[in-house]
Amino acid sequence: QLISRDPKDFITSGQWMTEKRGGSDVSGATDTVAVPLDVAKDTYSLHGYKWFTSATDSSMSLTLARIVDSKEVDNFGEDGRKKKTSSP
Repeated sequence: QLISRDPKDFITSGQWMTEKRGGSDVSGATDTVAVPLDVAKDTYSLHGYKWFTSATDSSMSLTLARIVDSKEVDNFGEDGRKKKTSSP
């Protein structure tokens, strides 16, 4: 369905890309992380804060996240926002 040219089969997709910090450095400035749950099934748990999507009523959604191990998830609070770190 994703590559169909038949209008009856079209699917609308929303993109959850925008983070509060903004900017165009998607590799280094993306705060949202994806922790692998089951590598064989390609499933992940998302942690972070996105505040805009291009289509809230879409049939499917895509998002941008960095894949990390579970240790980095501790850097996020319950609201999904990255915890502030204090300098030593």
